[in-house]
Amino acid sequence: MTACQRNAAPLSKEVVHTGGGGRAVLTPIMRFKRVIAMLLNRNTIFPAAVTAKPIQYALGALRRDFDRIFAATAAPGGRLLLTINHTLAAEQYTLTAGTDTLLLSASDDLGFVYGLFEISRRFLGVQPFWFWNDQPFTVREGEKIPVGTVVESKSYKVKYRGWFVNDETLLSHWKVERRANLPFVMAFETLLRLGGNMVIPGTGKNAVLYRRTAADMGLIITHHHAEPLGAEMFAQAYPDLEPMYSKYPEKFRALWQAGIDAQKDMRVIWNIGFRGQGDKPFWDDDPQYDTPEKRGALISALIKEQYDLVKANDKHAVCCTNLYGETMELYKDGFLHLPEDVIKIWADNGYGKMVSRRQGNSNPRVPALPPR
Repeated sequence: MTACQRNAAPLSKEVVHTGGGGRAVLTPIMRFKRVIAMLLNRNTIFPAAVTAKPIQYALGALRRDFDRIFAATAAPGGRLLLTINHTLAAEQYTLTAGTDTLLLSASDDLGFVYGLFEISRRFLGVQPFWFWNDQPFTVREGEKIPVGTVVESKSYKVKYRGWFVNDETLLSHWKVERRANLPFVMAFETLLRLGGNMVIPGTGKNAVLYRRTAADMGLIITHHHAEPLGAEMFAQAYPDLEPMYSKYPEKFRALWQAGIDAQKDMRVIWNIGFRGQGDKPFWDDDPQYDTPEKRGALISALIKEQYDLVKANDKHAVCCTNLYGETMELYKDGFLHLPEDVIKIWADNGYGKMVSRRQGNSNPRVPALPPR
């Protein structure tokens, strides 16, 4: 048995289009009476000396999948090759099966990562939620891929795609293989398998603890709506002080700058905003701001200050803000002003309804959708 297998049954050469949220479409373009196939198995040779950390992780995950799916065998298993193709758009990839090679082409790290996980899904049958669903696997000797098979990804409709690891009490107390970090790692891996590129890696200390891991896996980092710039919360840094910007502006600014400095070498969408400590309106701690005009003016000024801090570090930085709870009402009433290029994140009420979230006894249910 060799890495080049001949199938007796007639098969088609195929061009496969995938990605962009749609299912794959196989288009027969040529027919052969005998089709040569390459073989993937435990002996498939993987690329060595890859320096990019996201690709290193995805290769390691794919090797883990190979070892789980394929039985030990003496048969050679062909070679997996990676090549840079600058004609491909960012995050896109092409897979091409040769006689004894499977060639993955991409122009950037995430293109390679998505392509490697597509190999796992398409040819090995490993589903994106395999870890969470305890997917059962049938061990087999190998997988044949007809020579000439081409898998081409499609561009995504949405530029930034991700999720928020939030209210993670159970996750953060769960150890898998005696590793406290593995549930978070698997959450990030699942996101990548689904084509995501952005994550809020946790709340508070968890966000700080796991953002480097997420960044090294290729994900863009962003932040909890009550933790602007991913900075430590004032109440955590200064538990004996009243969390009032009006009293301690320099301490707030120092925390924001420290947050920026800690993430300078990561890909970040910088969350800017100002809420109270403990995820509530800031005026609960500083009652002198007793009108919508005063509240909106302070939040607007601090958002602009945070925006300027970020842009001083990187003029091309991307910023976002969460129109959430009380800030939605201020924005809709014209009291909250944002720099034009800030991404607005429109939040539901916690129950899937696109209206502002209840704050104590205040429940105005302001519509939380952008104008058409």
